[in-house]
Amino acid sequence: MKKLIFAFIMTAFASANALAQYTNPQLVRYDLSRSYIPLGFDGNDNVQIVIEGELPSTCFRTGPASATVSTEDMTITLKQQVYKYRGIACLFMVVPFHKVLNVGILRPGEYRVVNEAGFELGRLPVKASTTSAADDYLYAPVADAQVKTNTDGSSTLSISGHYTNNCPRIKELRVIEEGNNVVTILPIIETPDGYRCVPGNYPFSKDIQLPKMPKGKYLFNVRSLNGDAIFKFFDI
Repeated sequence: MKKLIFAFIMTAFASANALAQYTNPQLVRYDLSRSYIPLGFDGNDNVQIVIEGELPSTCFRTGPASATVSTEDMTITLKQQVYKYRGIACLFMVVPFHKVLNVGILRPGEYRVVNEAGFELGRLPVKASTTSAADDYLYAPVADAQVKTNTDGSSTLSISGHYTNNCPRIKELRVIEEGNNVVTILPIIETPDGYRCVPGNYPFSKDIQLPKMPKGKYLFNVRSLNGDAIFKFFDI
């Protein structure tokens, strides 16, 4: 009887170990090699950086990511971890990923953006604020953005969203090419003086033809009223 109980305990222990191998992934470091750094931030802005990478197989999943700021040496260190799953059959195919990291509000100056190994991914200049408001302009509450290629080879950007009253109008849709495969869109709005605003749900959309750009993959950074930009990748 004792031998039977001992055998049962050992079998249960072995099964638990086997199960742990399947259910407990290993959290490992991933050294980033590419980031997209929008420009035009000032001392009142929540700085956001987009990171990009590739997982080597389906045995990996993205894990925690963070941005650590050092004001002493003016660096922003981007860290990414991934989960590695063991004991399962994997497809050896590249799995792309990207994430938006909120860095926060930074004091003016130029920052080096590096990965955890110290490799420089780019530079981030932060300008001094010219106003105590959150932004230099009021932006439309953009919820989505799309880029389509026209029959003549040109590209058109479309933005859309909803106003919560009927006062705002898009005054200008400003396109800023930043030269590092990042395109920033400023959907600047205005409200008419002396107009009685009516609360409600008012959808809006706006199109603009993009300037001619070299073919490639671009990150579009569309500013929005709530402070969370819309980040999307498009091939031009």
